[in-house]
Amino acid sequence: MRPRKLGVDATTKMFFGHDELINARLDRLLSIDWGKASAGPKRGKELLFSYYERLLPVWPASGGNLMPNDASIIASFASRLSVAEIAELKQLAESVFNATRARGQSLVPMMASLVRFVLICAALRARGRLDAGADPSEPLLELFEAGYELNPTHGAVDLLNQSGMTSIPLPTRAAIQTRAVQAGRRTS
Repeated sequence: MRPRKLGVDATTKMFFGHDELINARLDRLLSIDWGKASAGPKRGKELLFSYYERLLPVWPASGGNLMPNDASIIASFASRLSVAEIAELKQLAESVFNATRARGQSLVPMMASLVRFVLICAALRARGRLDAGADPSEPLLELFEAGYELNPTHGAVDLLNQSGMTSIPLPTRAAIQTRAVQAGRRTS
């Protein structure tokens, strides 16, 4: 396949070709004004917990606390793609980071790994390996589009918006599972 110039400064081999889902996700990521959420922490917390709910099928049964960018969780999704596909997604993520820097903004390492995760999930959906309703990156992307950022702290994650930050203790698997059951949602 021939290289294609993206709307930013990344050229890629495009294993994903002209995949609409990948391009739509990339466009959504490129348009985010990071850290500009004007809403309070409640909306951000709900989106974060929706993200955790969608991780339940891959969350280890031991049920410990997980950072949003837990390496084992991300690896369980990334392992479904080829090395070449992962390399392409890294290039696409780099285009998001470059656009963010061009706007005078920056992303902490947690946010950078979650941007990559959003693209991994998009690729899996494009390949038919992840159903839209099970895609954990969708509430995460909504969280970012709302202008929130996440920053790790000891035993918690800080949810940042224009008015400051709110520390949210890392939930256990049992707490997220209970939340899902109480709301009448599937947990597996």
